[in-house]
Amino acid sequence: MKLEATSKSSPASKRHGASALLHELAKSSHLIDILGKNSKEKNLVLAMIISQALSPSSKLASVNYLSNSTLADELGISGCDVDDYYSALDVSIHHP
Repeated sequence: MKLEATSKSSPASKRHGASALLHELAKSSHLIDILGKNSKEKNLVLAMIISQALSPSSKLASVNYLSNSTLADELGISGCDVDDYYSALDVSIHHP
């Protein structure tokens, strides 16, 4: 019997474990409350904090990291680009 390898493409999987853990930690430690009212900008800043904790790097690398994580989907920021992240930082600096 001859076995042939088939080339099936599997759907891309996204990281979940560590980012989900830190998201839950941010909730239980009230970091989410400290960041202010619920908004897209708050979620972007929270995502950057979590991504930097897991994989310290540039903001562009953080955006790429988050695009391969379930965290962006959970926070409702999955379509955001690096400019959105910079804008969120600007808003968070000027509006405590």
